[in-house]
Amino acid sequence: MPGERRGGRERGTPNRRTVLADRILAVGSENSADLVPSFLLKLVKDQKLPADIRMAVVQKCFPAKGAHASRANKECAELSSTADPSSDYSMSASVQTKQDRNPVLDTFVGIVQDSNADAAARRKAALKIAEFLLPKIPKKAKLFPDEYGFAIDPRIAKRYRHLRRQLLLLKVGEKRNIPAVAQKIRELSAKVDKIRRRFPEPSPRKYGDMERTQDLNRLSELADLQGKDARLSEVETAEEAYLWARLDAFNHGPEGPVRRRLKELNSAE
Repeated sequence: MPGERRGGRERGTPNRRTVLADRILAVGSENSADLVPSFLLKLVKDQKLPADIRMAVVQKCFPAKGAHASRANKECAELSSTADPSSDYSMSASVQTKQDRNPVLDTFVGIVQDSNADAAARRKAALKIAEFLLPKIPKKAKLFPDEYGFAIDPRIAKRYRHLRRQLLLLKVGEKRNIPAVAQKIRELSAKVDKIRRRFPEPSPRKYGDMERTQDLNRLSELADLQGKDARLSEVETAEEAYLWARLDAFNHGPEGPVRRRLKELNSAE
């Protein structure tokens, strides 16, 4: 029916951050003298919290050792320098050896555990802790197609440009035949291809050989600027990343190879 609401939380149902803040207040009232690591450990063991929230808190504050541990440890290192000796959980080495603490988080936990503090202040501190443990996921940027029907996230274009430049430098270098360098070239090529396959193709009715030549000329101008020991501005860097993405989307899409083959056949005839 018109105006009918479908999906999502029912009216009055608290969100995950509110549920976590409620349990932070409850755990803080029961444990008024815990250090931050012990407080968080009790929180993740709280069976009154939904499992998905507990797993999110564990991944944020007690990362497993592995490929992604360094990034998670860097975030969690803000929490504390050492774990509570009475705790049966051993935090990762990088967290234990950090000497700097997060005074803001320590203050919020202290306010939550302070039974003499104002109820509104304790609630506000609990919400701040919940926001840290369950950060908001930024919304995807809304993309608007250009005059050729091509649109791409600037962050993806920037990463593509970076990997593409690395790959080009390795391919033209004198050490490209060294086994380790050749392996690196193969890995970068796979990453570049993976990103490029996600590119939308410019409209074949609007983007053709003339537009491709225009993009190549502009990229050549930007390359000349860098060749003169001058750094590109932020706007020029974003423009170069965008043009390379659009050009490669055309060259490696279904339209580019067909046009090149047709040109070869016309020349042969």
